Amino acid sequence: RPHSTFSSSAVAHVGTARPEYCPFHAQEFPCRSDCLSSDGNHCSLDFTNPQAKDGRGVERVVSAPLAAVSKAETGGRRCPFSHPAEKVAEKKSKTNNCFDFESFFGDKLDSTKREDNYRTFKTVQRLAADFPRAENYYKSPHSPIRNIREVTIWCANDYLGMSRHADVLQAAKATAEKYGVGAGGTRNISGNGILHEALEATLASLHAKDAALLFTSCYNANDTALTVLGNHLPNLIYFSDAANHRSMIEGIRHSGARKVIFRHNDVDHLESLLREADPAAPKVVVFESVYSM
Repeated sequence: RPHSTFSSSAVAHVGTARPEYCPFHAQEFPCRSDCLSSDGNHCSLDFTNPQAKDGRGVERVVSAPLAAVSKAETGGRRCPFSHPAEKVAEKKSKTNNCFDFESFFGDKLDSTKREDNYRTFKTVQRLAADFPRAENYYKSPHSPIRNIREVTIWCANDYLGMSRHADVLQAAKATAEKYGVGAGGTRNISGNGILHEALEATLASLHAKDAALLFTSCYNANDTALTVLGNHLPNLIYFSDAANHRSMIEGIRHSGARKVIFRHNDVDHLESLLREADPAAPKVVVFESVYSM
């Protein structure tokens, strides 16, 4: 599917096209019942007939299948996915011996959806002036129109709403005006930023440590720290709480170190497992201060 800009008339065409024809997949792919509403906005071509207008000057949608639409009707442009039937057959015959990636991943996606494992993220925009309220953007089934409703966000990490504090906003604005937005690359490419170094020094002082290192997320911090420890400490044994976050589980797994799981928040069980372990082996007990998962 082309991912370039699309015209409003192309969207209008998608919304009213005949359901048996996908306006940009043409005859190659059967159009599912929801493809027009879910995929229509990806079409970059205008398939309305510029000559076909009603008495009010409103463009009328070309109702023929895309493969039959003339170049004049699309301003000389052709959809890269449209092929006459004979070309489609010829193309398929030439690729019969090749691995069909489209079918393979299509089947995987269908299987994931059937098993109810397909994850769809909510679209939520927080409102700075009305913490902790936010706008939830959602679509009704088989409708391309987005609706908006207000919701309350109780699961954000911005517990006290400090992201909207006047001092924070002013500092962010002044910094963006002076230094621009973004680091311009990773530390390996662009080096350390002076502001990042100052923040790391503040965090190290707060925790009474020699130094601190910032990561892009808590997940990356847990994963990386546990991976590095396991890679460098010989014969390390991780003792992991049964309810630990996935980031910790992945870090331990990536390290290749031995893992022993103790029951959630069960100190007695942990103590019994520690007694059974080799006294000479280095040990790290992994648990969370707040269990969110």
